[in-house]
Amino acid sequence: ELPKEITLDLFGMTCANCALRIERGLAKVPGVKEVRVNFARETAFLRYQSQITPEMLFEKVEDLGYSASEH
Repeated sequence: ELPKEITLDLFGMTCANCALRIERGLAKVPGVKEVRVNFARETAFLRYQSQITPEMLFEKVEDLGYSASEH
């Protein structure tokens, strides 16, 4: 089964550490295969398995203190 891909727009990041925190947090979600957060573009690119929904990813970002929407 091919992994799904999504790009998120991220809101609330103020520094590179914010980007790292989001990247590490999303990487801990079971089924997430790859996460790349781009601080300058305020985006996150993810590859993940089909049991994960975009809403689950948005919720995780919110749990970390930021917000996200689909790009």
